Amino acid sequence: MVRHTKEDLVELPPPKYLTSKIKLSDQEVLAYNTLSTGVLMNILITGMKGGKTSGWADSLLNPRNLNDARQAIQNIRMACCGGRSIAPTLDQQFYDETLEILKVRHKVRFFEVLE
Repeated sequence: MVRHTKEDLVELPPPKYLTSKIKLSDQEVLAYNTLSTGVLMNILITGMKGGKTSGWADSLLNPRNLNDARQAIQNIRMACCGGRSIAPTLDQQFYDETLEILKVRHKVRFFEVLE
């Protein structure tokens, strides 16, 4: 048996890569800058040395917060890929649960709007 690699085959031309760059819309730039600033602020603030405590527990660089860091990166990617056009949704169950928490725990009073 003889093993061949790509280097052994002279007939194969080297690969050609095509790269396209697109300009972000103003809304995508704003969303990207907002999200990346939030991530940067988290890293800077949680990296500051405090008197009694440090922010390491809340830092996105902390391995325990890996899911939050991944979510932050995913949010930035989505902001640059048309994510602004995705309409947010809220299930009725979670809407009702939020209202109940506001009423019971935080004693918020709601007023009905009469049309």
